[in-house]
Amino acid sequence: MENTGWWPPQTNASLEEALSGVKRHLRLDGNGEHDEFLVDLLRRRLTYQDGQYVWPREVRSALVHWTMGADN
Repeated sequence: MENTGWWPPQTNASLEEALSGVKRHLRLDGNGEHDEFLVDLLRRRLTYQDGQYVWPREVRSALVHWTMGADN
């Protein structure tokens, strides 16, 4: 893993908007089973600044490489 620097922070106008984005990203649209857990996680991880919820400014990337063996 390497830290590739900062991108502008992602922001949301509300926790509901942040939840909707997370659910879309995780392909949980239409499924409320994990909403309570996700909202709690968002409350702990996002900060509230200037009337919006701000995501942490952390970007990491990784390069994964593998070679298939002769048996595969």
